[in-house]
Amino acid sequence: MFANWNLIIPPDKDRSRPNYSPAIKKARISSVTFPRCLSLTTLTPPSAPQPPDLDTLSAIFSTIKRPTDFTPAHLQQLNVSYSYDLPLSSVIPVKYHPDENDEKAVFAQRKNEVGVENQDAYDFIARRRKDIKIGNFYKFFQTSEMVEMLLSADPDAKSATASSSSSSSAPEVTSPPGAPERHHHHHGESNPAARSSARYREELLRHFVDPIAWGFDMRIYPPRYPPRLVTRRSLFSAKIDIFLHQQPPTMQERKEGIVIGPVLALQTRNEDKFTETDDVMDAVHELAALLTLSQERQRTGANKKIQYRAVGKDRGVGGDDVFLISSIHHHLALSHVFLTDAFSKFIRTGELPDEQYIKANPQWCCCRIGRTKWYSLLDPEGRMDALKAVLSLLTWLKRDDTP
Repeated sequence: MFANWNLIIPPDKDRSRPNYSPAIKKARISSVTFPRCLSLTTLTPPSAPQPPDLDTLSAIFSTIKRPTDFTPAHLQQLNVSYSYDLPLSSVIPVKYHPDENDEKAVFAQRKNEVGVENQDAYDFIARRRKDIKIGNFYKFFQTSEMVEMLLSADPDAKSATASSSSSSSAPEVTSPPGAPERHHHHHGESNPAARSSARYREELLRHFVDPIAWGFDMRIYPPRYPPRLVTRRSLFSAKIDIFLHQQPPTMQERKEGIVIGPVLALQTRNEDKFTETDDVMDAVHELAALLTLSQERQRTGANKKIQYRAVGKDRGVGGDDVFLISSIHHHLALSHVFLTDAFSKFIRTGELPDEQYIKANPQWCCCRIGRTKWYSLLDPEGRMDALKAVLSLLTWLKRDDTP
């Protein structure tokens, strides 16, 4: 239905080796452009949006030959809209936010670790100081130093990163039995510097989120098979770098590598340049990941040591709150969408719900994505805000830990 979505993953780009320069790095950190697709923002969404028409969708998506062919019209056909720079309270209810005045709470412990100034942490790692405590974030600060060096690597770069993709080739689109065959490949060249910088950015996100997740008995793992969005006629690649899973209850299951979930997805962007007004590709990246995560959370049973369960899903509401932790440059943001089960089924099968359901649930086919502001992981204040956001999200997801 949405042919060629595998093309949204851009190739690696060539960059030079890093030469550390704090002045250049500081200038780049302050000149980051954040992606915004204003054509998908709306202040007054319709009370009863038109259900997607399968024939129209198939027709317009079949015309896509390259990533630049995506337009807001493609996403508007799916009733996709966006809200940006939301306060955390608009994404996670305030009652799940950490108590910042409780000195014994997890937030206070982690706050003392992530609030350490970068250079102080680097001096501690280099054993030049012994009076610093970074605890569980040792690997995070190790990676931070490498990212800062990479930010200073290229005097001619105008963006805040010196890298691009961690994947030099996107997987192909495949079709289920009986459907028309579609195979598309997208290849790119990369050099060791580009690959390593992308790896450090992913590790920066991983080593920030993982120590927070430990306290919720959750861990992050790479996908056990290539993430694919399933539609009526094809499978489409989605860029999900890491899944967050819940740990099983018994030690034997943990030793066997069994995990429960997925809980949420983490995604690092390949691009290092964005537009502030009509960044369709940014919206497509997040939409593909959120829809794919939604389908993963709808699975039942167990498919390679994964016990499928929609951790944090409200029972009986007819839908699922799906969350994505996104990372661009050295920043982190939370994205959220509530998808009805009927809309998710339509994406997967092309089947519309019955007229009675549509009449009772006029908003069933909405896909309203909301994203917080971007929090800098190289800035102590930004790390504090990111810590609060991730803690709030995990607290909300674990609010009802019963199957």
